[in-house]
Amino acid sequence: MKKNYIILSLCCVLMSTLAINASATEAVKANTTASTSTTATTASTTAAKAPVASTTATASTANTKTVDSNVANSKTFENGVAQMNLTIQNSDVTITLDGNYFSFLGFDHKPTTPKQKEAYEKLVNTFNKDINSVFSFDKQANCKNVSVSLKDNGMPTSNKSVNFHGEFKFTCENAQSLKDLQVNLFEHFNNLHTVNVQITANNTQKSEVLSVKNNSLKW
Repeated sequence: MKKNYIILSLCCVLMSTLAINASATEAVKANTTASTSTTATTASTTAAKAPVASTTATASTANTKTVDSNVANSKTFENGVAQMNLTIQNSDVTITLDGNYFSFLGFDHKPTTPKQKEAYEKLVNTFNKDINSVFSFDKQANCKNVSVSLKDNGMPTSNKSVNFHGEFKFTCENAQSLKDLQVNLFEHFNNLHTVNVQITANNTQKSEVLSVKNNSLKW
């Protein structure tokens, strides 16, 4: 009888031990599964964030380029100051002139008053009909004007400040004798006091600044 009791007790202990081991095994599996799930979730979250960061960087770069482009296209000129480019290639001479309309008209919007309309007419006539009095070449060079081009026909296109642009082309029979140019812009446009000039004459390049007292270019 005692032997049977002992055997029965041993069986109970053995079964308890097996049950404990099984529970421990299940707990280990559960922990491993939870750890794997956490790792997968972290990796997924990191992967999801990466494209967002990349998209943000791309958008920032695009905006920067747009701003740079806008800045490049919105050049402003000081009142009374103009930019002139003189290019001489063989017998061809090209002059470009840029500045705000105030420097040439005294206002920067469409002319509305009789005085403003008169100023506009003067600007157009000066460049279209009297261009040789604005740019006086050496007579020996025998230069003749071949074209005059005024942006928007020389008129401001809105009530917002805009720039004047003109291009004037000449051809010279004796271009080799062309070494100087007298610029008489100040006589025609009282609001203009300074003209910054960039000269490209065949193989020569130089910069000059013209004023009322100094209106001659040499190269």
